[in-house]
Amino acid sequence: MILKKKFWLACFSLLFVCCNQKAKKIEEALKLAGNNRTELEKVINHYQLPKDSLKLKAAYFLIENMPGHYSLDTTSLHYYRPILHSYDSLIQCQKRDPSFQYNEIMQNKWNELKKIHDFGQTIYGKPILPDITNIKADYLINHIEYAFSAWRKGQKMMDINFETFCEYILPYRKKDGISIENWLPYFKNDSIKRSYVLPSQTVENMVDSIMYQYNEFKSRGIKHTGTILSDFQYLKLGDLLVSKRGTCETRCWFNTLLLSSVGIPSSIDYVPVWGNASNGHSWNSIILNNNKSLAFESFWDRDRWKYKRIYNNVSIDKLWGAFRLPKVFRYSYASQPAGPFGDERMNIEDIPTFFRTNKQKDVSSSYFVTTDIEVSLGKSIPENTFYLWICVFNNGQWCPVQWAEIQKNKAIFRGMGRDIVYMTGFYKNGELLSANNPFLLNPDGTVQPLGNTNKRETIQITRKFPPNPQHIAFSKALIGSEIQVANNKDFIKHKTIYKVSEVAKAYMNVIFTSLKHKYRYIRFLFPKADLNIEEIPKEEDGFPAIEPRRLAEIVCFEKTKKEGSILVQGKVLFSKGLDIVEANKCFDQNTLTYALPKFASYKNSDQSDCWLGLDFKSPKTIDSIGFCPQNDGNNVLPELTYELYYWKTNGWSSLGKQKAKTYSLTFHNVPKNAILLLHCIDEGKEERIFTYEKGKQVWW
Repeated sequence: MILKKKFWLACFSLLFVCCNQKAKKIEEALKLAGNNRTELEKVINHYQLPKDSLKLKAAYFLIENMPGHYSLDTTSLHYYRPILHSYDSLIQCQKRDPSFQYNEIMQNKWNELKKIHDFGQTIYGKPILPDITNIKADYLINHIEYAFSAWRKGQKMMDINFETFCEYILPYRKKDGISIENWLPYFKNDSIKRSYVLPSQTVENMVDSIMYQYNEFKSRGIKHTGTILSDFQYLKLGDLLVSKRGTCETRCWFNTLLLSSVGIPSSIDYVPVWGNASNGHSWNSIILNNNKSLAFESFWDRDRWKYKRIYNNVSIDKLWGAFRLPKVFRYSYASQPAGPFGDERMNIEDIPTFFRTNKQKDVSSSYFVTTDIEVSLGKSIPENTFYLWICVFNNGQWCPVQWAEIQKNKAIFRGMGRDIVYMTGFYKNGELLSANNPFLLNPDGTVQPLGNTNKRETIQITRKFPPNPQHIAFSKALIGSEIQVANNKDFIKHKTIYKVSEVAKAYMNVIFTSLKHKYRYIRFLFPKADLNIEEIPKEEDGFPAIEPRRLAEIVCFEKTKKEGSILVQGKVLFSKGLDIVEANKCFDQNTLTYALPKFASYKNSDQSDCWLGLDFKSPKTIDSIGFCPQNDGNNVLPELTYELYYWKTNGWSSLGKQKAKTYSLTFHNVPKNAILLLHCIDEGKEERIFTYEKGKQVWW
């Protein structure tokens, strides 16, 4: 009996503590609301009836976690909205005339607008608008009602408990900075209701059914913006629906709104910086009750559901290559446990921008096997430094991806991704100070120090950035292509002077001819695909959805008695499946532009052979030809100057400069086991750290 009393007393005490803590959080939020407190109290009072007990809990959840959420000032958006309507109009022009190119027009318009109105100041330069001091009772009540209605719809398709509902369906905000607006009605009574499937079907099929209503197959689908308007800040859903263009992050936001509107819990997950590539990425996940999730790519593609597999820090995807992730975070409406951002000892300038929030949670362990890394610091800790930051390399600098509190001259980084090179540092006044040499966290979780400079070696390098697997695939796709010459425009009588029989190099491939006769016409004939036409899935425009053949450049040289070998030009010719804009890209002396044939002569296709070429106007003695597949320009290229660096204790140290004469560079007296970086002085931005092992560059 005594034990039972103690048990129930303990349970009551725990319940009292939990309730007391919750009440304390609510009161803290109401205090922060200031003059807006009455609006929040209206919401609480609205749900006092017993039948509204769950809605009251939902209201409490929104209010107690509201501090920290905010909108950006939208009063200056009217300056920029005309660009969105221009975008839509120009896209319609291109649909009527495929040769119409709007990219440059749009970018010029956008750049001019930003100069006139000072984009940085009119959007980002104004004070933020905290939700807690601005949100209104009517809005919050209406949103809660909509959310519960959506939850009931979702329950017909999948099991969704109240906790999952609160975190992933209920929130009125899916991303900070966005305006507070009634976005749920955008999707109300839409054709989305026709997408519901039987409960017995998989979650993947159910979401696919819903996404099909808004993907690229529909005119309202949100497509990737590419480089145009990539820095436009969408603050209202209506603006996005005008341009129908956005970044991965923007599409993730849209997807969570869409899925919440039909009661499906989803999240925005993201890697701040790749562990083996530049920049970061965002995608979506469907949240299940068992603390598991199903990740999917935000934009529609042919492999939407494979991302949980290729983000496991082990897989090497045939198309995309190896993804290595140091951390995966998830946007959270609920406030997360305090770290540096919640530490009263910390100055805001000593916290990297990415970590100046408590609205994201670490979900790395749901994607890959993690390792805790312990770092010893000795006595070289700057004054008033409480945290150590672990970093990965990104576009010329080390970027923090996680923090660890310093205790007794040590720091332990929890749950780090493997097969990645890291470096730790102190972050002071907006600058990163190196704390130690880089090290490799091996695939088995062991730590391998890097930077042993006792031994030296000679190395030969060919690139400054790892090769893109897609570009390799594009080069492979050109196998079977032929270069032909003729003296008749229809090439009925032609001579094949070269057939692509192996993977072409990612730069200009030069072929010397032994032609005894002069020819007026030359063409590059694309190969046929090894697929039956009925096996090839169709895109929106009806063209095959497999990777087409992509050609960047063709050059022809004529042998002359006076000047030797000279570049010869002519009138551009092309077959069906190409237009003059696409064809011209192969003769513009720029190996970074490329022609994209629509048909590419697929096997059993009703299209004629796909090709492009030149009419020299008169017969020429062709001495040599060159062709270049689509590439990224990151190979070592002749006539460009490069500088090689290695990481030495606290920074980069130069190993010398060279002007390339061929497609490779040789450097002597290079420290073994060092982290290296090749920089092109003349052009380009992409560069990546590497080590040199067994005569090859190994990228990290």
